[in-house]
Amino acid sequence: MTEPKSWSKIPDDFIVASARLSKAAIVVYLCVAKHSNFHSGLSWPTGRTMARLMGISQRQIWRGVAELKRAGWISISEGVKTKGGTTNLYQLSKPSDKSVIG
Repeated sequence: MTEPKSWSKIPDDFIVASARLSKAAIVVYLCVAKHSNFHSGLSWPTGRTMARLMGISQRQIWRGVAELKRAGWISISEGVKTKGGTTNLYQLSKPSDKSVIG
């Protein structure tokens, strides 16, 4: 058995809360975690990339992003300029409202 090339750590609180989240929100969270920079925690996958990797539509991706943002699991900086154009920066976070977690 070969070892995976990389791995992502998922917080226990998110695992518990995922029972109340849509499939789209869960796969967006997982995709952002997969793409997160180890040192900064920032991630910048495009909606198209997330949809392709996770096997759902871009519309579902944006619904999942919105749901995670409302629940406090993700923060977004929109329209950040990069060498290749503009992108959204995502950072996973933990909701401050414990009622969201359980």
